[in-house]
Amino acid sequence: MNIFMLLCQTLSMKKVGMVVCLLLFASACGGASETLTPTSTSDMPTTTVTSTTAVTPTTTVVSTTTVSPVTTSMPAPSTSVVTTTTYMATTTTADTPTISIANITNDNDFEIIDTSEVNLHLSFSCIAKELGGETWFSLWNRPVTSEESQKIQHCPTPSHNFPCVDNVLGMNKSDALIQDRYDPTEDDIELIKVCKIGSPSDNDSSDNKAGSTEEMSSTGTSSDISETPSEGQNSDNSEVAESSQKLFLGTLVDVQTPTVNYQIDTSDECSKFTGGECSELQWERVTGLRTGAVGALTIAPSNPDVIYAGFDSNDMSVWRSDDAGATWFHVAESAHVSGVAVKPTDANTVIHGVIEGDLLFSSEGGSESDIALSLRGTNNYRFSAAAYAPNSPEIAYSSSSGRREGSQDRRGDSAEVYLSSDSGQNWTLAGICGGCGVFHTILVDPSDKNLLYAATVTGVRRSSDGGATWSNNLLTGLTGRGSEVLGIAIKPDSTGHILAATSEHGVFRSDDSGTTWVESNQGLETNMTHKVVYSASDPNVVYLTTHNGVYRSEDGGRNWKHRSGGLVYEFVSAIAVDPRNADVAYVGTASELHLFHTEHEQEGLHRGEGIYKTVDGGLNWFLSDRDIEESNLIVMTPHPKLPFEMWTAASAGRGGFITTSAGGSWLFSASDAAHYPMVFAYSHSFPSIQYLTSLYPNSEFIRSDDGGETWQKLGERLRDGVSQQTRESGLYNPNKAWRVHSHGLAVAPSDSNIVYVGTISDSAGREDYSLSGAHIFRSKDGGETFTEVSNGFPTETATSINSIVIHPTNPDIVYLMTSSFESEKGIGIYKTVTGGNEWFSVNNGLDRETNDLQIDPINPEILYAATANGIYKTVNGGNSWESKSDGLLDGVTGFPERRQREVFDLALNPLNPMVLYAAGYMGVYKSKNGGDSWYLVNRDLPIYSSRAESAFDHDRVIEIDASGKVIYAVVGTREQDRLDTMLLYRAILGTPEPFLYEFSIEGETVSINSTSHLSKLIFNKETQELAVTASGPVGTTGNFLITLPDGLLSGPLSAEVDGISVSIDMDGQATTFSFPHVGEDQIIILSSNV
Repeated sequence: MNIFMLLCQTLSMKKVGMVVCLLLFASACGGASETLTPTSTSDMPTTTVTSTTAVTPTTTVVSTTTVSPVTTSMPAPSTSVVTTTTYMATTTTADTPTISIANITNDNDFEIIDTSEVNLHLSFSCIAKELGGETWFSLWNRPVTSEESQKIQHCPTPSHNFPCVDNVLGMNKSDALIQDRYDPTEDDIELIKVCKIGSPSDNDSSDNKAGSTEEMSSTGTSSDISETPSEGQNSDNSEVAESSQKLFLGTLVDVQTPTVNYQIDTSDECSKFTGGECSELQWERVTGLRTGAVGALTIAPSNPDVIYAGFDSNDMSVWRSDDAGATWFHVAESAHVSGVAVKPTDANTVIHGVIEGDLLFSSEGGSESDIALSLRGTNNYRFSAAAYAPNSPEIAYSSSSGRREGSQDRRGDSAEVYLSSDSGQNWTLAGICGGCGVFHTILVDPSDKNLLYAATVTGVRRSSDGGATWSNNLLTGLTGRGSEVLGIAIKPDSTGHILAATSEHGVFRSDDSGTTWVESNQGLETNMTHKVVYSASDPNVVYLTTHNGVYRSEDGGRNWKHRSGGLVYEFVSAIAVDPRNADVAYVGTASELHLFHTEHEQEGLHRGEGIYKTVDGGLNWFLSDRDIEESNLIVMTPHPKLPFEMWTAASAGRGGFITTSAGGSWLFSASDAAHYPMVFAYSHSFPSIQYLTSLYPNSEFIRSDDGGETWQKLGERLRDGVSQQTRESGLYNPNKAWRVHSHGLAVAPSDSNIVYVGTISDSAGREDYSLSGAHIFRSKDGGETFTEVSNGFPTETATSINSIVIHPTNPDIVYLMTSSFESEKGIGIYKTVTGGNEWFSVNNGLDRETNDLQIDPINPEILYAATANGIYKTVNGGNSWESKSDGLLDGVTGFPERRQREVFDLALNPLNPMVLYAAGYMGVYKSKNGGDSWYLVNRDLPIYSSRAESAFDHDRVIEIDASGKVIYAVVGTREQDRLDTMLLYRAILGTPEPFLYEFSIEGETVSINSTSHLSKLIFNKETQELAVTASGPVGTTGNFLITLPDGLLSGPLSAEVDGISVSIDMDGQATTFSFPHVGEDQIIILSSNV
């Protein structure tokens, strides 16, 4: 395979661009693996194999498997029959290790069906049958419980580590593999060699992560599950694997930034003006931050050009398009939207429900939405589905239920059904559906306003009396977790024909109003279905959203065709079809379906999420969500050593965003903790480790070891570290479930194993915290364990540990900055010189309402503090502080109030600490002399000369990337009637100085001096090609100087950028060339000897 094509294929995956994480996954993959020698199905002798990679008929190391063949016929997902070869295996086990999904063996017989070298389907289907399909995915991230072990002890071992396969091949192929609907190509098998359980690369790295023998790591199975084989057992196989491997993945092991030094400017003032404003910074709006959490799509029946989109995000809520998706307007900012319905006769009358407990009504096209019904504080307060009666437009229904389904094994809570007789302005309780659980969809029969159908957690329910009473599950063949139905549709011209989309078993069809049902999955390549909808203009046309894209039927749902051309991301849910034209439809992506159904959650890095439109029946889809942007960002964190990389998130979305091109393009970073994120941090070592603190339960502290593909929830590690003093003080209640509001976070630049986490004394009373007060925790093993180190800090104070700053070379010197953010008051800055063993205040001369803290990397005795009274500077490690606010009140008329003096955030140029930026009342200020003087640099920002309130209202709103050449600001526009008030801008100051990257590949080091962000280095030994992804913003230049070790590429070399040859200069082993950045560029170095 041409390596350029390989990279292009990789970029089209769901979890985009993280090919380099293959080696990380290889180090974590583990588990016993039976190696079955392929033989004929006839007259096959009995064969004994071991759990190692070597086949030794007479030697038993850990377990032995006796294999004899039989032939069986297994039904495929469709009606066809597939004949396979079955092996009956008897296993004996010695010293059974921790049970995991990759090591399910005991003394009982179990059946293995060997269909190919890659065999994930049998393990998946067996576990899905016993525990449900969602459990298969969860078991890769946690240990198997004893109860689960008993149920799945007969299930076969998977051939490969599934999270590893998922990241290498992408969601579409990996899901197809486990559902036995895709035969991997030779290239696929080559790529996932490192994922094979029990592979040589796996055995070589069994000690990669401490504690992995006790529980699954975030990257897969327990890495120490396979016992070490006897000496020499797998040497032959290792040689075969090495000789056959042609693709080698480089690991980024180090990055050296350009030299840090003080660059003294000859002038302390602005050097460039345009139109009377300082124009040293050319600000531009950053776009492309598309959220993947589209919860609802609805077309107005009376005017199909009007479309409403509901988002599972507090800041996004409801958007409307008046021109069939060409442009969009933000019309409501309420909470997490779970259902939207439009009155059949009025495109401006719309209702939407939110999971926080409100049902809202608008007669102004979504604007001016008022709470028509609030259930906050009640048991069944979470609104989900909503619908109008087609033949009685004044009648509307909605439903609410209790806790998030599936949490703490709760399913089937009673659902309350509400009725409105005045288009949604007022509501009354119509009835209760006992044991129904969440209503994912509610439908009203087109000809009978009292006949309702509901797709619920516990199946299909029906009411013939306007919701007063409800039937039992009409899909009687489905029980337990397998009974969940996400979508339901009634055929417009024959209301007795109904389709139901189930979570795990595909589509069911009823031709007698739900009395009897048959499976209707012909043509489907997945059983994980989401929403289903008929076309009003052609009732034979049906659209179905699934785990793997969109399907269309032209015979009423009997047969299906995959119609996902153009969908960059195929995990889709919400869908709407234009009532005038069956070929026009809209579909929304969803990293998780919504808060009520997390079993299909897609954690990781995703590209291409948003709202798509088709005008040819699904053959081709294109993004149709221009103007829809995640707004109200609250946190930004640049990578400390990689240029152009930054992570950002809003306050209550379903994920953050990562860019490697300074905002030119974004990946959606889905995780629970992105709901109420606090502080994000990178390690300074490589491969880079990422951390995030949050308010979200069980995700108060999470870590990713694979670039954000998967996350470990480590919040309870903080609980385990609570000090005896805190326990005795009464600030910790061990009888409550662990809940803490974590916030401050820092990783020591000189030792990435040292991590500090600070908490908030949250007095709002909205959450029932088990730990109150403000506390400091320290880890010396990268977050695996924590110890509370709060001695000397007033933990009982109602304050927030907002920022933690660690000395660049001495991890024992740490500063804590407090604030009133989400608490009551700031108490200034505290310091330790003993690694947290003792803290003392360093507030002499400092305003104690502090907002941010920055440290000089050249002289760590110099620090800058942003406060409610301007900026302060210390040159003696905090012993004394001096105000440095000259120029910060420029533009303020009259005597400045305290709120006008406040500075919310600071950013210090990491390569020239003399240059700082400040987020102040009038906008962005710059200093070129270490804070001695400041001037405004607002040109092209949406900031006005006369302001009623500050341009900023919290910290982490201004940042500089590792190159010092990109400045970001999240600015409050404060435009009247505008909902997305906090918008992201950037200013690019040119091409940076080169960074030195060192990649390890096959024991050799590839060194690259580059002005680009580099990732995904791949060497193709067969074609003698070396490829790497280079990212950077448009308008800057990618300069390359690559030094190759002897023998990696031989002979004269050439270079291609995005498939186009570029001129190069060669000097010995060094190759030099340049190219203009266009966002992400694919670089290939080729040997001319091939």
